[in-house]
Amino acid sequence: MTTAASGAPSEDPGELDRQNPEAEIGARAEAFRNWGRWGEDDVLGTLNFIDPAKRVEAAGLVREGRVVSLSLAFDTDGPQKGWRRRVNPVHTMTDTGSDAELGNQPFPHGIGGADDYVTMPLQSSTQWDGLGHIFDHGKAWNGRRAGTTVTSDGDLVTGIEHAAAVVVSRGVLLDVGRHLSPRPASCRTATASPPPTSTPASRRRARPPESAAATSSWSARAGSRAPAGRAGTTTPAAARPASR
Repeated sequence: MTTAASGAPSEDPGELDRQNPEAEIGARAEAFRNWGRWGEDDVLGTLNFIDPAKRVEAAGLVREGRVVSLSLAFDTDGPQKGWRRRVNPVHTMTDTGSDAELGNQPFPHGIGGADDYVTMPLQSSTQWDGLGHIFDHGKAWNGRRAGTTVTSDGDLVTGIEHAAAVVVSRGVLLDVGRHLSPRPASCRTATASPPPTSTPASRRRARPPESAAATSSWSARAGSRAPAGRAGTTTPAAARPASR
């Protein structure tokens, strides 16, 4: 394992000891983790960087009212392929226009309506991951026990609901798919190495406490060639605060 002059593990992929991934991951987890940074009761992590002043600054950047969606198709055709028992959303209609025409709905004055529900794992499509999503050697965010943080009742401590009123900030979209085009559609591995060419847009970086979102356009590029069992979940990534 190579250590940078700063004492932190090297960020050069070529210096990784690929025969000892446990040690490489462990060294980086220890060097870069934020456990305890905002106190032992913290449930927000680096979202603590986003304060009212940053939201005001972000709001002042709006120049157009155009909406750009980063969502994937939310239907039975994708993107899941069964990996880790994940399935695509199952949509069931419980009231339809036919029911209204036949008078099978208990509404007065001829009023009718449609109703439905969706059954799905929360990983069916793009999602925001709470701090209870990933564990390290049985420990959840801030060193809490994973078994008491997330149970069969869900995340009892660091659920995504804590971020509902927090995630509003300036964002930087990294369009990796466009940068790679028109290279062959295939599964690619991201590394810390910069791309061979860059543009002014690609050199922009998220500044703390801002968010970066990356879209690889992988599912659109790979299409039916996506690996069996694993969906193209790299498209898009959820925005994450830039600061560690």
